[in-house]
Amino acid sequence: MQGMVPLSGFGGVPYSAVRKAAPRNLLDNSDFTNPVNQRGKTSYSNPGYSIDRWKITNNYSSMTVDDDGVTFSANGGMCYPQQLIVANANMVGKTFTAAICLKDGSVTVTSGVLTALSPASNTLIGNRAAITNGNGAELAMYARTDGNLMIQPHIPDGVSLGLRWAALYEGEYTAETLPEYHPKGYGAELAECQRYYVASDGYFYLNSNPDGVSRVSFYVPNMRVIPTVSFLVESADNAVVNVQMIAKNAITFWSTANNGFIRVLAIELSADL
Repeated sequence: MQGMVPLSGFGGVPYSAVRKAAPRNLLDNSDFTNPVNQRGKTSYSNPGYSIDRWKITNNYSSMTVDDDGVTFSANGGMCYPQQLIVANANMVGKTFTAAICLKDGSVTVTSGVLTALSPASNTLIGNRAAITNGNGAELAMYARTDGNLMIQPHIPDGVSLGLRWAALYEGEYTAETLPEYHPKGYGAELAECQRYYVASDGYFYLNSNPDGVSRVSFYVPNMRVIPTVSFLVESADNAVVNVQMIAKNAITFWSTANNGFIRVLAIELSADL
């Protein structure tokens, strides 16, 4: 009598081993227990980016950074946190699975086919999945008109959703077949996040000469595109500072005022979607 054949995944490899060999996670800053948070706050409540690459989209939404993850909350209306991923033609026709894990360890997935890069209106991919233990919250993927893929929990008014991690994989998975989540590591996440956003709270001085233009140039991490720049300055004698991004990884400040100093206190470079 032949022996029993062990449960296998592919080519006789035990399924548990297949689950451990996780495919590439297409999301950035997905380990909420150790998030990249260049903006430096522990709570966010206005529409805009919070921890790196994650955006809250309306005044009903807030996000807190906790010791064991992050929490998105809705107050007065629906909360729609999101991450946008640049899609490309090679992704069209393929199946993708989004997954989130709550702080209690429960995992929710949703899968669907990306049928077009830039549909006429934002288009749901697959189905909105009811989040396990999410008190009516749902997980959704969308193909957006701007060519980006969007991962977006829908959180009802009065509900808070504590998250441990999130993932987006090519392929179709269920909660049972989903690969084990593997953090990329803080250094790798920071390097990728800095392609979209760089913040500095250091400072430098730029003296303005009466007979010419004073300049200072320096390099920054190589960003996704030439970013927009915002900065905070302290100046004397009404000196004026100007800024120019001369490349995706180089920036120049200059002044054209009479004698005086300019102290640049903080810089933000944004190539966010």
